[in-house]
Amino acid sequence: MAVKGKHFVVDGAHYPGVSTILRLTQSYEKIQALARWRERVGQDEAQRITQAATTRGSLLHKITETHLKGEDAEAVLAAASPEKQVQVSPLWVSVQTVLPRLSDPFLVESLVWHDIGHYAGIVDLACTWQEETGESYPVVLDWKTSSRPKRVEYLEDYILQLTAYGAAINRLHETQIRKGILVICSPEAVQTFHLDLPSYWSAWMKRLQIFWYRQTEHPLRAEALTALADHYA
Repeated sequence: MAVKGKHFVVDGAHYPGVSTILRLTQSYEKIQALARWRERVGQDEAQRITQAATTRGSLLHKITETHLKGEDAEAVLAAASPEKQVQVSPLWVSVQTVLPRLSDPFLVESLVWHDIGHYAGIVDLACTWQEETGESYPVVLDWKTSSRPKRVEYLEDYILQLTAYGAAINRLHETQIRKGILVICSPEAVQTFHLDLPSYWSAWMKRLQIFWYRQTEHPLRAEALTALADHYA
């Protein structure tokens, strides 16, 4: 495999993960901003912060997944180290304010893929979202953690990830998901961003095409570019 990053085996083919595609197609400005941050805080501290965020996010995902599957989420939290419990407990409390809006989960931490775009990934949740007005509709949802609240203009890759997953779910399951819910949990607050996924489709397609053009040695490159051109040109 010539390309770096996570891949998923789909019908014997290695599909690149959505997060890998987004990471390898980041803008020059974003790459430079990350480099400046690492330089400012120091490489060791940057690595510590990144690892802590990964650990925190993984545990919260596991707790939430366990709850949505009807199992004992509190037991998962109790089994974690005291340090992790301190970090994640307030986040889990905030997540529980969102859970009453969710019903009929049909995908929980599940592999999805798109046979035209030739990409794949693990979707956090696909379910029905209930508005306070009583309106309900299918959504794809992603849980994220943060050290502080986020502004929507800094969430492009998260939004494109949901866009990619929504399209893959619709193609696999013949659903009509048009809405994405991005939930960001920080010690200060839980933020719920409601997204109109079709409005981000062109931005996702641009990143996907850039990825495949650059992967000159990937065994799926020609097939993926041809499929994209045939269906979305």
